[in-house]
Amino acid sequence: MDTSQATNTRASAPRRGHRVAATLTFAVLAVGCLVLWVGVPMAGVWLAGQLASTSGYQLPLALLMIVPAMFLVAAGLAWVNALWLRITGGEVVLVRQIPVRRKGPLEVMLPVCGVIAAIALVVWFLLFAENPSDHFL
Repeated sequence: MDTSQATNTRASAPRRGHRVAATLTFAVLAVGCLVLWVGVPMAGVWLAGQLASTSGYQLPLALLMIVPAMFLVAAGLAWVNALWLRITGGEVVLVRQIPVRRKGPLEVMLPVCGVIAAIALVVWFLLFAENPSDHFL
């Protein structure tokens, strides 16, 4: 084996590893954004329904659980976004010739997934939701 070929193979290995790690963190960010907008509210409402003895307490209890859970998931997403930036180097934004922040995919994914979740909610509500009063008649 030629020594230059072995050197090139070893030099390209970290780049390939970085690409795989960046892709995995990107996928975690995408799934995490959907969990933030869809999974956390659904889990909070479901759990509140299991814990509350009457239906009047379900929504306030769900709200008390959903808001802190969304903050926790958002903090986790920010950490994964920072990890992605460390892996890829990110983008430094210059404001008045001073590097201010690095941009990651989370800045785009969060609102896009929020809009997708809102559209999914409207579609579900208009096409698939049942009238809960039908169950009590």
